[in-house]
Amino acid sequence: MITLYHGTHKSDLPRHAGLCLAETAQIARDYAGEDGDVYEVLVDDDMLSWEHLGSWDRDEAVAPGDSAESRTAIVAEHDVCSIWYRDESPMQRAHDTLRLLTEDALAAIVSARKI
Repeated sequence: MITLYHGTHKSDLPRHAGLCLAETAQIARDYAGEDGDVYEVLVDDDMLSWEHLGSWDRDEAVAPGDSAESRTAIVAEHDVCSIWYRDESPMQRAHDTLRLLTEDALAAIVSARKI
């Protein structure tokens, strides 16, 4: 099991293909902003297949798996349901992101609670 965090402006944890999870609550807070919520998310990492894909493209502001087309291509090329990549929060803090690409990856979420 691994504990990760998600920051959002939505009223609930948005469970969708492409969901991004950060390693710390502080990074998740950067994404949520002052008025958003941070969720602690417990993930059964034994259920995940993953690849580390380097870093997001800062110049183009594009991260691996940002679009449905990108997610489909990554899953097909690497035969994985999730990816790790080096990211940067809105506050310009470097961090690693776990992106859940598929419904199978989302099924690895054991629990989520607002913190």
